[in-house]
Amino acid sequence: MRPSVARSGALSCALLLAPAGASARVSAPPGEPPTSAAREEAGAKALDVVLPCGLRVLVARDSSLPVAAVVLALELGAEDDPPALEGLHHALGYLLLEGNRELAPHAAVGTVHDAGGIVRIGAGAAQLRFESVFPSNRLDAVLWNESQRLRAPTVNEAAWRRALAAAGNDHRRAPVVTREAVAAAHGDVASLAHDGRRVSTELRKLSLDKVAAALQAEYRYSRATLVVVSPEPPAAVLARVKERFAALPAAARGVTPRPRPPLASALEPAPKTLSNPPPTPRVLEVGRRRGQTLVWPVSDDPAVKLAAEALCEAINRQRPGPDEPRSAQLRCHHEADARRGTLNVRPLGTQEPVALATARLERLLSGPDRRLLELVLTAVLAADRHRTRTPLELARALATGVADVAHKQRTIATDALLGHAALADPAAALELIRAHFSLSRAVLVEPRARAVGKAGDDGPEEDTAEDEGDVPLADDAPLAEDAPVTEEAR
Repeated sequence: MRPSVARSGALSCALLLAPAGASARVSAPPGEPPTSAAREEAGAKALDVVLPCGLRVLVARDSSLPVAAVVLALELGAEDDPPALEGLHHALGYLLLEGNRELAPHAAVGTVHDAGGIVRIGAGAAQLRFESVFPSNRLDAVLWNESQRLRAPTVNEAAWRRALAAAGNDHRRAPVVTREAVAAAHGDVASLAHDGRRVSTELRKLSLDKVAAALQAEYRYSRATLVVVSPEPPAAVLARVKERFAALPAAARGVTPRPRPPLASALEPAPKTLSNPPPTPRVLEVGRRRGQTLVWPVSDDPAVKLAAEALCEAINRQRPGPDEPRSAQLRCHHEADARRGTLNVRPLGTQEPVALATARLERLLSGPDRRLLELVLTAVLAADRHRTRTPLELARALATGVADVAHKQRTIATDALLGHAALADPAAALELIRAHFSLSRAVLVEPRARAVGKAGDDGPEEDTAEDEGDVPLADDAPLAEDAPVTEEAR
C-alpha cells in the first residue's frame, strides 16, 4: 500500500527538526552573534564540476543532521514556451513525474516518501526544479533516480492528461505587476509576457509525438544542474555522482545565457539634488492599472537577490524627508524568481513618482538613510546564513544561483556561491545596489491614457503575474508549484 500524505508529512517533520544539541552547534537565532561552528560553516567549500555528459554538479556538506538533499534544476521555463503553446514547459515538468522505461509512475517520489522524506517541484519563469530531502542512507537510490529522470520519459495519453490536469490546477498568487512589465524590465523578452501556467486549447490538442519531440529536444542533462548536500565529504559524494551518470553520452554544456539589460555605469554621477536627476526610467503604458509602479529586473546572482530584499525592506522603513509631503510614500515588493525576479516600487501620495524615488534612493545610498540600509543589509545577510544551514534550503539556494559558469572543475567557498561574500563589505554592497537599481534601469508602469470622453475608471488590475511559493496540499489536491508532491496526486 502506498504511503499516505499524513504519514509522509509526520515523518518529514521529524527529519527537519534537529536535536537541541545539534541546533546549538551549527546555528544561532537571527540577530545574535554566530557560534564558533557557524563561523566554520562560513568557510565551508563546495565542489563545482561539469561532467562529461554536460551536467553541472554542485556538492556541499552539511553535517547538522543525518539528512541529505538533492535538487535537479533544469534551465527551462515559461520563457522558453513556443508562442502558440503557452504553458508547455510547465506541463512537461509534471509529465517528468510519470517515470520512464526504468521508473514506474511516481517511483522517484515513492523512494523518498518511503523513507519519510519530502519531494517538491519548483517552477519559475526560466527554471524547473525537482527537490527532495531524505535520510542520508537513501542517497544512492535518489541519485540513481535522478540519473534516470530525463532518459526516455514516459509519454502516453493517460500520463499527458494527468500532467495537463495538474498544470491547469496549479497554484497562483495575486500579481504585483503585469507580465508585460516583467518582460519589459528584463529587456523586452517577449516570451515573458505570456501566461506560463495556462493550459490552452492548443496545448490540449498537442499530439503525443510533438510532446515526445519537445522532451527529447529540450530536456537534456546538459541543460541541468544537480545539487547534492549531505553529511559526507564532498569528494566522496562526487565520486558516487560520477558513477551514476557515467553511462550518459558525452555532451557539451548546453545552457544559453539569457538576455539581460545592461548595468548602470559605476561611474554614473550620483544626483545631489532633485534638479539634477539621473536618466529617467523608460515608460510602459498598460491598460487596467491604477497608479504607477517602478519595476527593476533582479538577476540570478544571489548577491543581487539579497541586495534587492534588503533595499526593499529599507525603502518600506523610510520616513518622508523634510522637503516631501507627509503623505508621500514608497511601497516596495521583491517578486522572487530564480531567474526573472523583479523589484517593484509603488509611489503613493505624490504627483512626481520618479522624483520621489530618486530622492529616497539617494538618501539610502549616500544620504542620511545610508545607515538604515547598512543595518538592513546586515540583518538580511544574517537571516540568509541562518536559513541556509539546513540541507534543503542550502541545496535550493545553490540551485537557484548563477545559471552557468565557464569552467570544468573548481573548489569554491559556499559563501561565494550564496552571494554572502559579495555583501560582506558594506561599501561594495552599496555599489552593487547602485549599479543594479539605478533609475536608468527601471521601467515606469502607468495606466494607458483613456480615449477622450470615455467615462469610468480603468477597472480592476489584471491578474496576470505569477511567482514561486510553497503551498501545502490536501490528500487529493492538484499539484501546486513548489509544493509537496504526493503519490496520490492526479
